[in-house]
Amino acid sequence: MKKLLIASLILCFTFADEFVEATTNIGGYGELHWNMEGEEMDFHRFIVFLNHNFDDKWSLKSEIELEHNMAGDGYGGYIALEQAYMNYMGNNWDFKGGVVLAPVGIINPVHEPPTFMSVERPDYAKYIIPSTWFGNGLGFGYKMGDFSFGLTLMEDIIGAEWADLKDADGNELGYNEEGDGTPDTIISGAMDDDKYAFRSGRGKGDASYATSLTKIINIGYAGGIEGLKAGFSMVMNDMPHVFDGDIVEGVEPIGLSFNELNVQYNANNIVAVFETGSGEFDYDAFNAQQGTTHAKGFEGMRLDLGYNVGSLMGDCDCELYLWTRLTSWDANTELSTNVKNGEVSKSLLGVTWKPKSNISFKLESGTMTQEWTEGDGGKNESDILNFGIGYMF
Repeated sequence: MKKLLIASLILCFTFADEFVEATTNIGGYGELHWNMEGEEMDFHRFIVFLNHNFDDKWSLKSEIELEHNMAGDGYGGYIALEQAYMNYMGNNWDFKGGVVLAPVGIINPVHEPPTFMSVERPDYAKYIIPSTWFGNGLGFGYKMGDFSFGLTLMEDIIGAEWADLKDADGNELGYNEEGDGTPDTIISGAMDDDKYAFRSGRGKGDASYATSLTKIINIGYAGGIEGLKAGFSMVMNDMPHVFDGDIVEGVEPIGLSFNELNVQYNANNIVAVFETGSGEFDYDAFNAQQGTTHAKGFEGMRLDLGYNVGSLMGDCDCELYLWTRLTSWDANTELSTNVKNGEVSKSLLGVTWKPKSNISFKLESGTMTQEWTEGDGGKNESDILNFGIGYMF
């Protein structure tokens, strides 16, 4: 009997993982935006998460998004598979593979509406970091104490998509597969971005090329000091050229380099966030080959400060934040010709009420200023008044 008991215990420990129950969870988030100055209302995003745990180490994580209520011909919205990856969690390391989020900045990895103060996502996470930035790829992570280290390999950012254009005599005006043509017919891609850093170069898993692979190295810090988190990431890619869905051979790619730093503090009823980043396109080889003079750099920052005054209300089982934001960006420091590519700054004052930690009601007002210097120069100012509702579960 004693031997049988010992053997049973050995089998229990040996095959413990085999008896971990698989579980499936559903979650999601959504947000309503009311632009009161522009007299527009939009249910911007409706997202459903589906997570399946095969055991305590292996899982499948996925996210499907509907934007702007309706999708299809004649509608302004779209449906996307923004995440769908196999995930393995070891003791101090992890792996993921599939459709993944680029681990860059604060908002791109974590962008549920109750996690940030403003109605819309911060502009820095749109015009400089192209949130939501997702695509096919692999990610590797390692934790050592309060620090984490990661390497992500993702699909290329598209440098330029060339048009299949012909003149009146039928001669090609755009690039063909042999790389012949003129650099005057770019119709999409990062080179075509006037108001964004490289947002138009995202492949989103659909236009997924792997000639160079986007390489993202990131370092994080959390846990050592209550409420404090910090992160740094570096992005590198040789952005390819595309014509009619195929890589254009024989044309020099455009180098992309981008570095960003972020710091967050959320404790003692104080919320403080600082992000800054800068990057550039390396056109040297392309310009030498094509006889052009392209150049582009970009930079931006945001600073949030807020205080939970709900903590001062004895009967309020809620969070009520008074907050302010200062942000600025320049999506092309080599150009300053019009409202699209000049320097932009925005200031906001807001109130965010969370009756529960995963529900938020937001009201904000402020001003945005756009300035450009070339030609006669110019300046454009606009007022902001927005209301929003967000949730996550």
